[in-house]
Amino acid sequence: MNFQFRSYRKFLAAAATAAMVATAVVPAASAASFPDVSDRYEEAVDYLVANDITKGLADGTFGTHAQIKRADAAVLVATALGFENFGAPDSGFTDVPERAVKAINVLKDLGVINGKTADTFAPHDSLTRAEMAKIIAMAYDLPLEGEAHPFTDVSATFTDYVKALYNAGITNGKSETAFGANDPITRGEFAIFIKKAEEFEVTLPDVLVSDVAGLLNDDNTVTITGKAEGVEKVIVTLPNGTEPIELKADVVDGEFSVTTALPAAGIQDVAVYDEKGKLLYEGVADRVVGAKIKMAQINR
Repeated sequence: MNFQFRSYRKFLAAAATAAMVATAVVPAASAASFPDVSDRYEEAVDYLVANDITKGLADGTFGTHAQIKRADAAVLVATALGFENFGAPDSGFTDVPERAVKAINVLKDLGVINGKTADTFAPHDSLTRAEMAKIIAMAYDLPLEGEAHPFTDVSATFTDYVKALYNAGITNGKSETAFGANDPITRGEFAIFIKKAEEFEVTLPDVLVSDVAGLLNDDNTVTITGKAEGVEKVIVTLPNGTEPIELKADVVDGEFSVTTALPAAGIQDVAVYDEKGKLLYEGVADRVVGAKIKMAQINR
């Protein structure tokens, strides 16, 4: 479980939402505007256009059956997440076209994408379905655990990501036993994957964590407490720069408690996981009453 990734995405998403509220416009196009969009792709293309993720190609088509390039895929995903204009550290890739620099920087920083080498991204190469699986699984933080997929053509490098898409109901493969791992993915197929990933919701385990709060102590530490049912141990995580704080706690009589040095940035949000890394609770600082920080749970 990549706790840092989740915290970074949450921070960026909040800022991106604020920016989108200020700049949102009503797009004029739809799938019907493109002569090459069939019924199979119509809903996905409509979704991307309606959310201003893409406007199609310069020739007036969507490019439904064209192979999507690695740079274009990065731009679409970063735009879908609302991260395309964030100033992340330089990716180190020397072959990225200007239009994709910010998108590739932020996705590289999030661990969503990799280059072909340390300093090349190969932006004009076609994206394979296996590479797509990793990008979608990482970008949307899909659970990597779960039942094995049935496909025999997926390498060990990509099997967990394909499994994540399969268990999330985002893909059924090209046949019962073939995913088409090394096949290039088309723009139409990529649109379908993005729409399905955007609509995927994590089903939380039958465990209740509630009443999470922080108590500021006189010795510059903070104690996080909460109630939990149906689990014996939890992992409490707090953002702390590039090294999130992870604290294990036993659940005793339905309650848990951990104490740690107060993070430099204070207590902005708290997440609670079970021992296997499944998210049980997410909360953000709501208000401070005396020395107690009230947390507001995020609905999922």
